[in-house]
This record gives sequence, structure tokens and C-alpha cells, in this order.
Amino acid sequence: YREQIMNLLESENIPTAFYTVRDYRAKYLYECCETRGLKIPDDISVISYDNINWEEGAGKGLTTFQEPVFDLGECALDMLNHWVTTGTKPKNRTVEANLIERSSVRSI
Repeated sequence: YREQIMNLLESENIPTAFYTVRDYRAKYLYECCETRGLKIPDDISVISYDNINWEEGAGKGLTTFQEPVFDLGECALDMLNHWVTTGTKPKNRTVEANLIERSSVRSI
């Protein structure tokens, strides 16, 4: 994963923003940016989803969506219960994730 990030950061068209689907991946991005001398959010904006598995993320200013673990689990159990008791596939549900705004996204 780090090698792929470094390849992107060394390309002629460096991305201006990244979205990672786990905060530990954002950690790799932070490390690679530091290695390349790039500043977050001045050079690259970063937003993630989870707020669970990189404890230092908050201190580094990572903007992230809080994964609604409890709500996801509750929904999954309700849907499974419906399927088992009725024999019919339950309808899809939507669970919202709250955005925790910190300082890793540049205002434009």
C-alpha cells in the first residue's frame, strides 16, 4: 500500500485529495507525505472513514467519518432476525456516519 501511495506522490500529477476507507491507511498516507515533504492539508487534503483504528489520527488532525459500529451491528441483527423468522430477504437499510471535522482538509 505504501509503495502505491509513494508512486502516486512521485507522479507528475500528484492528487490534491485522498479518501481512505480506514484510518490506518490514512496513517500510511501521512507517513508518505512526510517522506516526500508534502504538507497536509496545504498540499494534499485527506479524509477517511472509521475513527477507530489509528489512535493518533485525532492528534494529527485527520478528518474522518465515525463508523457507526453499534448501529451497523444492530441493523445486521434486525435484518438477520427478519430473514430467519419470515423467510424473506429484508430490505436494505441506511446507517448514517457522523463527520468529525478536524484539520486535514484544505478550505478552497
